[in-house]
Amino acid sequence: MKTLVRIIIIFLAVVSCTQLLGRYLSFYNLLDELLLAGLLFLFIFQKKFSLKKNNLIVVFAILFYFVLNFTINFYSPSAFLLKSLYYIKSILPFLILPYFCNKFLKQKQLKIIYYLLFSFALFSIIEFYILQYVSIWSFGQDWPFKLRNGLYRAMALTGHPISLGILNFMGILIGNEIFKTKKRYLLVFVVSLILTGSRIPLVFLAFYIFYCTRNFKIKLLFNKYFYFKTLYALSIPLSFVAIFFIPTYFNNVNEGSTTRLIAIENGVKVFKNPKNILFGTGIGSFGTSESVVYNSKVYDEINFPPDYKDVILTNKATGVETFLFMSLIEMGLIGFVLYYVLMLNLFNKKISEFKAFLIIVFILYTLVYPLYTFPFVFLINIYFPKLLKPKTNV
Repeated sequence: MKTLVRIIIIFLAVVSCTQLLGRYLSFYNLLDELLLAGLLFLFIFQKKFSLKKNNLIVVFAILFYFVLNFTINFYSPSAFLLKSLYYIKSILPFLILPYFCNKFLKQKQLKIIYYLLFSFALFSIIEFYILQYVSIWSFGQDWPFKLRNGLYRAMALTGHPISLGILNFMGILIGNEIFKTKKRYLLVFVVSLILTGSRIPLVFLAFYIFYCTRNFKIKLLFNKYFYFKTLYALSIPLSFVAIFFIPTYFNNVNEGSTTRLIAIENGVKVFKNPKNILFGTGIGSFGTSESVVYNSKVYDEINFPPDYKDVILTNKATGVETFLFMSLIEMGLIGFVLYYVLMLNLFNKKISEFKAFLIIVFILYTLVYPLYTFPFVFLINIYFPKLLKPKTNV
């Protein structure tokens, strides 16, 4: 059992960081789901495992709310079922991986995964140099690439610069918080992150720098001290205030017409109906392909552009990309709070300062990205139990 679980988790980390191979091997896109299903099977048949009372209450509350949501917003049984599976699939890593990783994964396995992340970061720097200064076709005609301001955006084998950016951010976090990695190793992750040209991971990195300097202080005039924790505390609300300026930024760089922003701008209109604030529009009615296939009326009520419905239909895995906003619209405030409370495990222990930092990063992440399609979900849950423990020398 122990060896099998370790192999599955390491393989899951490999697959989540090599999604580019799905372009060449169609079955590869299903491997992470099969591995997660294997862990779920092993999880169910754990002899000594039992859910804590608080966890069990929230689980049953969510299941009850899903049924209530379907009854109140009766929309389409097929869309409801498909989207419910999407939400369950998204939450499984948060329920299963921390348990297995805390029980079976030792420093050796964690280091193997970390060195894997480091190798991708190192390769991405080489990749950037070759494609930018040698030839864009050096890795073949089918090698995907994205450009920003005339520069190639590194992605390694992750399949997307954003995925690599998140992977690098996790590498910095894990290396500094768990392994106390030497600075030259962390520098590789920082350089690779910059070469991805991904803005949100850069915001995460800046936020983490604020977090790391929170205990610093400098002496001012009259023997007064300025504590950096004040600056860190201010950065938390400011990071959320910055959300309101995201549409303005994208419009200024000619990226205003994205499904993410269209969904947010049009989706706000949904909450003009008081019922939608509490109970949402119905699971399966907004954000992913099911809502388009089964002709959700929500899009007609808010005059959602038809062209972007076609984009949602095409991007089955990602939909409108903003997982947080999509789940808020479909579930309403009640279901949304229950879902995030269960996912972030907010009811068991006192929230430490570092856990609060991770929660803020996670919330910002789900605001702009889909939850299940990036390595962040797996990596954060593999290392989460260890990240909440004191640093160790390795």
